[in-house]
Amino acid sequence: MLRTLDKRQKGGGASSTIEAAQVKAKSQVEVKPVEKVQPIRKEPPVEKVAPVPRQEPQRQVPRQQPATSNKRAPIEDQLPPDYGRIVWITDPVDGFSAARIIDISKSGFTLTPLDTEDTVARRYEEVFSSEDDPRKSSYVANILISINPYQTIDGFYSTSKIKEYRGKSLGQKEPHIYAIADKSYREMKRNRKSQSIIVSGESGAGKTESQKAVLRYLCENWGAEAGPIQQRLLETNPILEAFGNAKTLRNNNSSRFGKFVQIHFANNGTVSGGFVSHYLLETSRICRQSSGERNYHIFYQLIAGSSPELFKYLSLGQPHCFNRKLSTEKVFRIKNYI
Repeated sequence: MLRTLDKRQKGGGASSTIEAAQVKAKSQVEVKPVEKVQPIRKEPPVEKVAPVPRQEPQRQVPRQQPATSNKRAPIEDQLPPDYGRIVWITDPVDGFSAARIIDISKSGFTLTPLDTEDTVARRYEEVFSSEDDPRKSSYVANILISINPYQTIDGFYSTSKIKEYRGKSLGQKEPHIYAIADKSYREMKRNRKSQSIIVSGESGAGKTESQKAVLRYLCENWGAEAGPIQQRLLETNPILEAFGNAKTLRNNNSSRFGKFVQIHFANNGTVSGGFVSHYLLETSRICRQSSGERNYHIFYQLIAGSSPELFKYLSLGQPHCFNRKLSTEKVFRIKNYI
């Protein structure tokens, strides 16, 4: 039993060896990777396009130019735009005067003054730009800037001009003192508050005339029911100007005072009254005047017709005795102002 078992074990061992050898042999077999077969790509069918015939560029037909005449343009069309332009030129008597350009050269302009037919020559620095209309006014917001033209302009303050500006806003019409007066009146009615118009400028700029224009505009439009208020207020000017106007180097009747004029309106918008509430005088002129200037007109008006007895009683004298810097009495005598 034991021998047989040993043989079987031995035999079993042999078979195991063979099987192991076979497995080893199998293990030694090379395994090659399988090559991947690339799929065949099917290309989309190509559509055959018929060739397009080449188009030749269209020939542009030249435009026919209008027939030109050999006639030259008139001389007026060939002149520069400055010819015939109205400008301001220096004047030895009036300071400045309006003139029209008739020729231009290297040295300056040749001009013809508007008030004469003479021909004058001026250098470039003696000529200043101007408008065709001598009325020099312009707006800056609600401020009217005006220049004294030193000449009378017909119809500039007429009754028809007052009607043109009634109810018009700034900018609808050309710049004018009436437009400022109308705007102040409309703002007063809209806001139910008092409005102020300030008139300022140097000597001879036209402050007094501007104040008269504002007063006239308001009274002409809304002062008919209140009577001659405009006339009453204007009648105070001679008295106020006698005490507050004097001769200066620029103006023989310069206003050397400031006044505050009030115009009162009723609830229905009509003028009901007015008065001068403040009067500010240049008091330094009473004691001392510059060379070539005078004291206030009232001083000379009071002593011009006085008798020698009154001069002695008041310790006064003739007008030329009050300023030794002036050698002649002619400087103190002004036409219409003594």
